[in-house]
Amino acid sequence: MYGRRRRSASATLTRVARRASADLKGKHAICDALDGLPLRNTQFGLLGLTLLRSGFVAFDPTTGKVVVGAPIRRMRERVAGLPVGEKGRGAQFHIHQVVLVAAQLAFINKLLDFKRMRLSLFQCVFGRYLLALWAWLNGLTLTDFLEMGLDPKMVAVEVKEDEVKLLPPAVADAFAGGVKFDTAADILAAHQNANSAFAALKNRIFEEAKDAYNNGAAGIVERLAAAAGDSTDEMEVDGAAPSLSAAAVRLVALAADAAGAGLVAPRGSEAGRPPADGGAMRKALARFCVAALASPPDGSVLASVDASLADRGASGLAAATRIAAGAVAHVDVEMLLAVVIYAPPPPEMTLWCKIRFHTPTVDGWNGWSRIDDFFAVIAALRIHGRSGFRSVPAWVLESPTCRAFETSGQQILAGMTLAEFTAASSLVNVFAKEAECEGVKYGTYTIFSGSDYQLAARGRAPVDKCACIVEAVEAYMASRIGA
Repeated sequence: MYGRRRRSASATLTRVARRASADLKGKHAICDALDGLPLRNTQFGLLGLTLLRSGFVAFDPTTGKVVVGAPIRRMRERVAGLPVGEKGRGAQFHIHQVVLVAAQLAFINKLLDFKRMRLSLFQCVFGRYLLALWAWLNGLTLTDFLEMGLDPKMVAVEVKEDEVKLLPPAVADAFAGGVKFDTAADILAAHQNANSAFAALKNRIFEEAKDAYNNGAAGIVERLAAAAGDSTDEMEVDGAAPSLSAAAVRLVALAADAAGAGLVAPRGSEAGRPPADGGAMRKALARFCVAALASPPDGSVLASVDASLADRGASGLAAATRIAAGAVAHVDVEMLLAVVIYAPPPPEMTLWCKIRFHTPTVDGWNGWSRIDDFFAVIAALRIHGRSGFRSVPAWVLESPTCRAFETSGQQILAGMTLAEFTAASSLVNVFAKEAECEGVKYGTYTIFSGSDYQLAARGRAPVDKCACIVEAVEAYMASRIGA
């Protein structure tokens, strides 16, 4: 009966969503339609009814709110009577704690099927450690993980010697004698070491992207300055700056116009650091750049460059490059870095990079997405994202980087936009230089709904948390042998 009810609720949700919005983007219409359904016809409604029927929660008609039920009140009274200093005193037994215990019992009794039930595994170091700890405390090993459809590379799990043959060949070679942990602290250390290794590899790519961003800006200015070495009529554009992109030329033109308007680069422009001057100069520069990019003033360097680029082809780009080279004397690298915040970065300032996210379950990945502009996105968000996505330059939300993260989140939160299911600061923190789990410092995590991710730069193996866990467990086993 329960199975039939669950399928009926799922079918109802699907019908409501399709009726309200064929492409699942009319989220408000969907919410209104769901609000009109009886509790038994929605998944969360069924959960609420189950908690009510079990007595874990109760409805208070005087306030119209849900309160804790008799079982939780009894547990609270029990611990409240414990002597001061006694273990357990002060425990509150919140609903999420009750649900966590239920999840633990379901896991250790192997009632979960991660593939069939489409369960996700949170990629945070402590989320993985919790699952590994439950397994270790209750004697679950590799075979049990495989029975539940859980990839053993995602968690530090014990492997009996006769189970090694069940591992992939590349992994089995590293654990010929099996895997055994002495203490819970060893399991935690393995996950923390894996997280640190993952962060180091991720941050290496981030630092390379930062160098490409800053050095690319310097290179654009230097190449145009070299092209301007001769007289304007005889500029050696074809020799000194033959391959500058149209985006790079337009960026220099914008910077030249900003300088001509008496604006200066705010302190902290390098690498997108937040302004150190209170933001007044940044706000003035932002207003200028947004207006100039939307409609370049007549007679401006940008208007002249755009007119030449309108001719298209190599001749139009060459003419635009000559104009930019003639104006580059008024542009320094700091100004170029200051104005690039308001326009997509030219290819000269990006790093070839791609990312992919775990599917909502534990058995696959979505497609790779190129995010060459991810450092430029982070630089813009660091400056303008502190008050949310509403204040960031328009190009940021349309960038390949934000599109990739949005696609990941929509695997679970269908129809919602990036700004609706995460904070701008949270996206920045994904690439923060932190050796520990980002959630420890920021209380949030951007890998939406537990989606793990892989990051790859050109010519290099993907940075993969699972591979880091395997290496951390291998290092632990080697240390036991040497002890």
